Amino acid sequence: MLKINKKRLKRLWQFIILVACFSTVMMLFMYSNQLNNRNYKMLFDQTESLSRVILRQAAATAYPAVANDDIESVQQLVAHLQDEPLILDAAIYDIKGNLMASSLGAMPLEQLTAEYPAVCRQYWPPATGGANCR
Repeated sequence: MLKINKKRLKRLWQFIILVACFSTVMMLFMYSNQLNNRNYKMLFDQTESLSRVILRQAAATAYPAVANDDIESVQQLVAHLQDEPLILDAAIYDIKGNLMASSLGAMPLEQLTAEYPAVCRQYWPPATGGANCR
């Protein structure tokens, strides 16, 4: 018959508890990592949504001034946008990609289109004169 000595049984039980504790700690680390990633994704999505809302509002506000080539109103809108603490820079371009107004430190259109070609093609398709897109 199989005789298991009490010392071995005690060691086996300690090993099982140790493995269970280690597994629990690993699962907690994995869960916290997933939670952190989901939080970053939600923050990214919220930031993108907010920036798109601000962009649409600014575009709706700038449209009459851009259509009438009213540079002073466009400059004033850019100045108001620059005063907001969450907006890093602002620039307004006409349909051909010519700069109408920009804040201090605004990135040039060539640099933006080089870094984000898919966005460039979305907003300036070749049919509208998006020659600056790469």
